[in-house]
Amino acid sequence: MKKVLWSCVVIGIINIVLSILNAVGVASSLEAINEVVRIILPFLTIKVSLDAISDAIPKLSFFLRDFSSPLIGWAVTIILLFSGIGIILRRSWGRSLVFIYAMSIIVISAIGMAIVIPNYFIAYYSEIEKQGPLAQGFAWAGALVYVLALIGTLLYPIILLIFFSRPKIKEKFSPRPK
Repeated sequence: MKKVLWSCVVIGIINIVLSILNAVGVASSLEAINEVVRIILPFLTIKVSLDAISDAIPKLSFFLRDFSSPLIGWAVTIILLFSGIGIILRRSWGRSLVFIYAMSIIVISAIGMAIVIPNYFIAYYSEIEKQGPLAQGFAWAGALVYVLALIGTLLYPIILLIFFSRPKIKEKFSPRPK
């Protein structure tokens, strides 16, 4: 009989709880479906006007951004849920899913940082500069809050990577011959 690894049980429960919270967050942000219907609806009629096509094409980038976010969110939710179950059951696939989750969050956060910082803080800095020192202070405070949130977002995946990379834990999750 396998000895219970309480640290893994706790991490498994945390992953399951996070998957539920993530599912609630993703489900509450389904405005993308409304956008999909709004973009595709003109193409569903028999007679499609050139105006409808020219109106829909510029919105395609917004559609891809808004639609990919829920898809990524649901993927992360499913990976978290199954990794939590796999960790509690001490299956090697649960450990593999932890690595997939952690690496995907790190990549998503890096992409988000590469997009958000240049677009919001650098692009609007000249406009913020015109508003005076108070607006600049709020802008820098917003940047600090974003960086702190990013660090908080990355903290759990990094802890998971470190914890599940330890040789002792790796051994506990390795498949045993029957």
